[in-house]
Amino acid sequence: MKKKQKYLGRDAATWSFQSPPIRAQVETHLRSLAERALPSKTIEDRVGLSRAYAAPDSLYVKGDTAYTAGTQISRWGENFRDVVDDVKIPFRGTRSTYRFAQLQKALKAHPEVKHLVGHSLGGAVILEAAKGTSLTTTTYGAPVTDVLPQTPLEKAPMRFANRGDPVAMMDSQAQSSNNGLGNPHSFDNFHHTSAGNSKPGYENADGSVTLFE
Repeated sequence: MKKKQKYLGRDAATWSFQSPPIRAQVETHLRSLAERALPSKTIEDRVGLSRAYAAPDSLYVKGDTAYTAGTQISRWGENFRDVVDDVKIPFRGTRSTYRFAQLQKALKAHPEVKHLVGHSLGGAVILEAAKGTSLTTTTYGAPVTDVLPQTPLEKAPMRFANRGDPVAMMDSQAQSSNNGLGNPHSFDNFHHTSAGNSKPGYENADGSVTLFE
């Protein structure tokens, strides 16, 4: 004889076993649809990059933006691999780096991505990945060689670097800042910048940032 389910309350979790009641399933589904319909809150690039460095695959995707970390110096095993990949970049070997392969995998899994943000090795990787696509890029401390001075009619590229950064020293068109006595190769001092918009704004309590138009 088949045992009947016993209803223990309105909450789906109070059912004794198997699936929750239809009403609870519908409410959960509608709530999920509503959350996905709302625009994702913008976060600062430095926040997204920090999450990418903390992620196991060195990538973090939020909304339509993918953040790509640079060399994982503090991770045993990965640090040597990433340093070897760093050496490949000046010899046009960016596409053969492990980080490039990681990003391609992420883009395949997230077709909604429109913006790429990267730091250092990650910056070189996203610039290469965006070639021939409609993807926009924002880099921090990227190893870019662009020694020609910017003309008055040229729009400033979405590339950022601190003065004295040895990795980005050949990028004369990067929008520069000064990290004081801190690490010149860091991205932490670039406050209130977000993918696709480098204008200043103000930070909200939840860590998101509202940008001025």
